[in-house]
Amino acid sequence: MIFPNHFVVLALLFIIFEQSTDFNMPIISKYSNEEINNLVEELLSVIQTQKPSVDLALIALGNAVSNVIDSNVPAKAKADIAKSFSEALLASVGGKQH
Repeated sequence: MIFPNHFVVLALLFIIFEQSTDFNMPIISKYSNEEINNLVEELLSVIQTQKPSVDLALIALGNAVSNVIDSNVPAKAKADIAKSFSEALLASVGGKQH
């Protein structure tokens, strides 16, 4: 597997993304672990099939995250969502969170 913390990162993305319609609600996923796992498995299947370098895979995943935010989050909230996602990503790989 290319990304050992893939589940954590993508689960956090889905939790953050689902909040994009109501920024005052608590972080509680409305998706089951099975739904999240199935989507993560599909995304990783493409990466494993293509066998890109780590940097190319990260570029593609980053572009996908940017697209999800740009296409689904109101302009005034995009920076906050991106910041929350980046902090969650850092936390999931053992980095410091600001």
